[in-house]
Amino acid sequence: MFKKMLPHLIVVGLFIVMAFAYTYPVLEGKMNLENDIIQPKAWMKEAEDYYNETGKLTLWINNMFSGMPAYMIFIHYPNSFPVQLGRFLFQIFPPSTGLIFMLLLGGYLLAIALRSGPWLGFLSAVIFALASYNIINIAAGHYSQVQAIAYAPPILGGVILAFRGRYFLGSAIATLFTALELSSNHVQITYYLFLALIGYAIYAFVEAYKQQALRAYFVAAGILVAGALVAVGTQASRLLTVQQYSKVTNRGPSELTSISEDQKSGGLDKEYAFRWSYGKAETFTLLIPNFKGGASGMALSPSSHTYEALVRNNVPRPQASQFIQQLPMYWGDQPFTSGPAYAGAVVLMLFIFAMVAMRNKIKWWILGITIFYIFIAWGSNLEWFADLLFYNLPLYNKFRAHTMILSLLPIFMGIGVVVGLQELLKGEITKADARKALLYSAGSVGGLALLFGLLAGSFFDYVSLGDARLQQQFPDWILTAIRADRQAMLQRDAFRSLLFIGLGSVLVWFYLQQKLKPMWMLAGFAVLITLDLWAVDKRFFDADSYQEKRDIASYFRPSAADQKILQDTTYYRVLNTTVDVFNDASPSYFHHNIGGYHPAKLRRYQDLIERHISQNNRQVLNMLNTKYFIVGGENGQPTVRQNPEAYGNAWFVSNYFFVANADQEIAALDSINPERTAVIDEHFRAQVGDLQIVNAASASIELVSHRPDQLVYKANTDTPQLAVFSEIYYNDFGDWQVSIDGVPADHFRADYVLRAMVIPAGQHTITFTFVPQTYLAAQKIDLIASIILVVGLLVVGYLEFLHSRKRALQAV
Repeated sequence: MFKKMLPHLIVVGLFIVMAFAYTYPVLEGKMNLENDIIQPKAWMKEAEDYYNETGKLTLWINNMFSGMPAYMIFIHYPNSFPVQLGRFLFQIFPPSTGLIFMLLLGGYLLAIALRSGPWLGFLSAVIFALASYNIINIAAGHYSQVQAIAYAPPILGGVILAFRGRYFLGSAIATLFTALELSSNHVQITYYLFLALIGYAIYAFVEAYKQQALRAYFVAAGILVAGALVAVGTQASRLLTVQQYSKVTNRGPSELTSISEDQKSGGLDKEYAFRWSYGKAETFTLLIPNFKGGASGMALSPSSHTYEALVRNNVPRPQASQFIQQLPMYWGDQPFTSGPAYAGAVVLMLFIFAMVAMRNKIKWWILGITIFYIFIAWGSNLEWFADLLFYNLPLYNKFRAHTMILSLLPIFMGIGVVVGLQELLKGEITKADARKALLYSAGSVGGLALLFGLLAGSFFDYVSLGDARLQQQFPDWILTAIRADRQAMLQRDAFRSLLFIGLGSVLVWFYLQQKLKPMWMLAGFAVLITLDLWAVDKRFFDADSYQEKRDIASYFRPSAADQKILQDTTYYRVLNTTVDVFNDASPSYFHHNIGGYHPAKLRRYQDLIERHISQNNRQVLNMLNTKYFIVGGENGQPTVRQNPEAYGNAWFVSNYFFVANADQEIAALDSINPERTAVIDEHFRAQVGDLQIVNAASASIELVSHRPDQLVYKANTDTPQLAVFSEIYYNDFGDWQVSIDGVPADHFRADYVLRAMVIPAGQHTITFTFVPQTYLAAQKIDLIASIILVVGLLVVGYLEFLHSRKRALQAV
């Protein structure tokens, strides 16, 4: 058994070495600190502090957007085994190291499921893991996205095994990794993978029909579906709360009529959804990494056209050197980018070789998914296809930045390369067919690289979407030099790819001429592909991307303005205008923030942002209890302005009126004084009853204690009153429970986003507690499904052990 496992253990050990070699600064105590890592640290701060202080989770936070559920922020799922396993796997190595290892291992497991040997498996792993988009995602801090991508290949491998007759083993693998996939909480990547699985199920059905093996097909499909239900069950508390929450976020439908039809139907605005769309010509980055200039900010060398132009125009060399360190070299169709989707020149050559020479009909599924994924990535650049999916495919209109699908593309290129080389090594492809396929593949991709290398200046003008803005900042001679460098970057990479294609073609040719053994050919490909992808990846994620761990404190060092505000220990909110208010969560690290950053805000709060907060409606800011503003001071440093008009935590209004719909409700905030008058939707008339407000001025209400998920108020009034609370209403699902003197009561929505309720005469204690029923009930499902999963894995593992032992005895 050990002898059989040894090659696999060696490969896994090699993966660990590669992961640490790529991310070696972690051995010096450094870490990658990009914006998408920093932002979550800010938005999680309140919930994390509460958990560290009390050992309890809060499912509601108040440090972003005036309050929102913590489902997408900081939450544990203690009864879900895959969640705990996923956290354990992620914590074995430092984050960036662990993610590269997980990508390598995921690609390897898929290849093993395809019955390849360890060395072909290593090739598959490298093709998948080192594809540039995956490394760029790690650099950007898109950790949950990379985890979801890493789990995708084993899921595919398990499904393929099941449909090939290994029902229980394949289903067990698919179930485990589907549960892990769901635990990574990146629905968009999971959705794209699901589309590929549907494609494979159709392919497998056609093949089963041809072979009159439909019974076996449906047995496999049935077991896979059962496993999928168990996987979903282990994530019930996550999936059900997110599904519930999404209905009232900007990913769900709006109640306003004066918005786009897309938003009314419950999807994102189409223009917003397709803002990041890969250009058709930009797809050549799969072959030539700097085809469109690489990243939005790139450093040039002293031999560049821009540097030489600066020196010629009498710019001192030190200043010229500084100027070329961060230039807008990208000239593609996206607003900006951190780097291209580069698949590898040798990989692309081998992929086309496989598609031409392969006899296995699986190539039609591989080719179909590859084209399908590219079409999705094109987005608005292939509008008829984008519209077809956006308006007809369920859930598709919930997603944006469809270019991320290119992160999954190397999976299918890897499958194609592995299966194609398998057939070549087994002699299932004749030498004549192989030579013909080599001619087609090397000729096509090599010819394109040569064409662009020689004639790049004839095809494009190298003008970017942002050049109009640059014309206002720089003279024409600088822009001319930058465009010349864009062309030079394309040509250099075109010749670079041509070199790798030539070397890869030589390996295949020598093998076909029987001058190279199979193992040496595979070793040659492993070296070429690793060198090619590794070198390109290092352009976008290298040692300079790391910083000392202690440097993270510099991102959250309180300013003098923050320190002054923090001296106030009462409960209030802050609006920081020195940052991008609704695209920066950093103020949430210190304060209960009016703004923040998150892709899923509450829909009504987003409406409030667009209609009132962004228009500086002071009455709305007052009703949100905005006690402090942080603004730019004369010396450029943040300074504090206290707002004496803030209404406080709660107040009694003198009058109220009803409106018929959301449009009238949000419009009323332009004309009313919310401190005196409440506007209430007609739907809540029953909760208000026939309340007649008398002597509101003599009544009092104050907040006496607060924690993230509970607020306690004391009220004193001689007559029944209508109280408005400066807290975000989120009770469509009955999650915020309120009581008066311990007796359950009702509350309702007022002023479009706030809570309100009728307070009877007398002295009373009003307590709001966040008790999300869906989360609490779903935890039981998590536990039951996790037990089924673990027992199932143990049973399948035992059966596989008996099976392997039986085969070993038969061999003897």
